[in-house]
Amino acid sequence: MGGRPSRVGRGCAGCRAHRPAHGTGNPQVGLRCPTGTGHGGVHRLAGRATPERGRSLPGALRSVAGQVALARRDSPARGRRHVAVATTLTRDLPSTLAQLRAGRISEWRAALVVRELDCLQPAERRRADAEIAPRLPQLGDRATASAAAAVAYRLDAEAVLARIRGAVADRRVTIRPAPDTMAVISALLPVTQGVAVYATLRRQAKVAAAAGDPRTRGQVMADELVGRITGTASTPDELGCRPTPSASRSTW
Repeated sequence: MGGRPSRVGRGCAGCRAHRPAHGTGNPQVGLRCPTGTGHGGVHRLAGRATPERGRSLPGALRSVAGQVALARRDSPARGRRHVAVATTLTRDLPSTLAQLRAGRISEWRAALVVRELDCLQPAERRRADAEIAPRLPQLGDRATASAAAAVAYRLDAEAVLARIRGAVADRRVTIRPAPDTMAVISALLPVTQGVAVYATLRRQAKVAAAAGDPRTRGQVMADELVGRITGTASTPDELGCRPTPSASRSTW
């Protein structure tokens, strides 16, 4: 990657201090501007990835996503998400993009707007963008997502409801490894079911605490979850995992 700097790295217009010296070829710099203007490199590349440039749109975006992932030291999947957000901002949300480039909102806040308006048609997205963008600098992350969702529902309630139905169809259980021979089990559920599961486990933890159970609330909830799913009532202590007093104290 020596020689000329990457086009991604040259995309940080208005923030010269964050550009690499000529010949360093560090593409990451154009995407790390603290004001958010550095994301302009992604926006420009996404805007150029059009069929008129002689390549199919999916292929062009895959190439851009690879450059973005490399520049940000991210995975290819994250690179594709960055490019998807940048493409929507560039084509359908110019006012939100202007706020991002001016450094008045964060990249994450802009991504929240993209997420909540994604179910709308392009013309409706632009209407929502013009309405919500001026308010974004005064809103927090949660308020931004709520405001964008409210505008989307007012413009096309059926599209929002269809997205919700699609989200329910995506319910699933996943597992990933954790340190010290542990694992994280995650369940993506409709909110009513998720709240019911958590409330049931927490209720059992309160019953156990009232009975003098020495385990913490989290331990009881975890053991109850395993017991209800597998039909066994074993705990880590029964597996020989009870920590010794010296091991249970931090030495830091």
